[in-house]
Amino acid sequence: MRTSRTTPSCSTGRPARVHNDGLRTRIRRGVAAFVAISCALVACADIFGIQGGVVDDASVSSDGGNPNDADAGAAKDVITIGDANFAVCDGGLTTLDPNAIYISPNGSDVANCGTQTLPCATISHALGLDAGSYYILAGLYNEHVALTDRSNVTLQGGWVLDGGAWTQQCSTDLTKIKPDAGSGATLTITSSTGVVVSLVWIETPDQAAPGEALYAASVSTNSVVNFNNVLMVSQNAGAGANGGMGSSDGGLCALPYGDGGAGSGGPAGGTGSWSMLGFVPFQAMNGTSGNSGIGGSGAPGSTTTASSCSLLYSGDSGSGVCQTQNGGNCSGLQGDPGCAGVGGSGGIGGIGGAPSVALLVWGGSIVTLNAGALFTANGGNGGNGGAGGLGGIGMNGNPGMSTSCCTACSTTLEAGCGCSMFTPESGGEGGIGGNGGAGGSGGGGMGGPTYLIVVGGDASVSFTPAPVMEAGAGGSGGTPNGNAGVAGNILNQ
Repeated sequence: MRTSRTTPSCSTGRPARVHNDGLRTRIRRGVAAFVAISCALVACADIFGIQGGVVDDASVSSDGGNPNDADAGAAKDVITIGDANFAVCDGGLTTLDPNAIYISPNGSDVANCGTQTLPCATISHALGLDAGSYYILAGLYNEHVALTDRSNVTLQGGWVLDGGAWTQQCSTDLTKIKPDAGSGATLTITSSTGVVVSLVWIETPDQAAPGEALYAASVSTNSVVNFNNVLMVSQNAGAGANGGMGSSDGGLCALPYGDGGAGSGGPAGGTGSWSMLGFVPFQAMNGTSGNSGIGGSGAPGSTTTASSCSLLYSGDSGSGVCQTQNGGNCSGLQGDPGCAGVGGSGGIGGIGGAPSVALLVWGGSIVTLNAGALFTANGGNGGNGGAGGLGGIGMNGNPGMSTSCCTACSTTLEAGCGCSMFTPESGGEGGIGGNGGAGGSGGGGMGGPTYLIVVGGDASVSFTPAPVMEAGAGGSGGTPNGNAGVAGNILNQ
């Protein structure tokens, strides 16, 4: 039997350590409401602080009590949390699970880990061991955690070693799950019921890859989860990919001369779609192709009088005389028209930015938030539309083909009549064709959204009481015409 004493300890009255004047104002207002609600229910509370990170110091306050108030839109740098602890002390465990699995950053993921003296090193490894309770020592856990097809499971942080004994307390130490890289939610709970997560700090990586969405926690597929005094933080999401440049094409011959017009730009990208898997941004439409130029006409050839020859017989002797007759005009062939450039193809549309979300709840799942706090930074910027391709350059046409015609007659044989041939000057080459028009630029991708909670697919979220909530700003739209992303506290799909 695994045993432990559970001596809760609390420190109150310490102000939040905040190192940015604009953010200090907002957080203190929100935290004041959070503390008042939490301390009415539990023994004591230490307050969390946030360091750095506000670009826009607009005065927006979180009231901590009404989750529908839109405290969103202030762009943030990376959110960092100070060493002051947000967690509410619940007085410690009244009943210790003798079969609990123990986890410590200094543990070891071996086959028989999970005791107080030989704790597992990672939460993921520990969850592979059959148990109902998992006690997690304060510290940093650099991992993504997934709980699938489980029931009646408790993940409880806030544990420290006090004189070598495992003790749960409300202090500056906090159990923190934060991977340094990788996609997907930091904590994913799927098809699991009776799950309780307490006194844990869940955070996304600081840096998202291009196009990468960030979710602190995701709950889906008919799961039932209680989050008790949990901090969820989602950092800046990845930017959407830029569209590529349109292609440039060759020549096309036509009449008469003129340059082709430019193509039109593509429309801005729209809002993406949400599902159990998260957010899929839309790609803006491509620009249209430029119009082809028109070729210049060729010059005509010179003209002369053509003749025809016939043998005219004289008297009974049957001797013939070669006679010249008018055969009309004889002209050189006109030159070919110049080749006109083909219009360039339209630029490729930019892709919308990725989302930053603290909690995604989907597919009939039921989630209860008991106090705690949720913060997001910013949605990813939308991708820029690609430039249109350049139109092709017009070229000269070919000169006219040579031709010959008869201009005079002479007797060459007793019974014959010959023709003197003449070649008039051929037509000149056609004028340079017009250049093709440039393709239109692709549309700009929409900025990525940022929400504290996204609920969809017949899922539900309730608050007892509501957590402190503050969202960042939607990502900037991509050039030339992308719209900014949407920001808010709660999105119902």
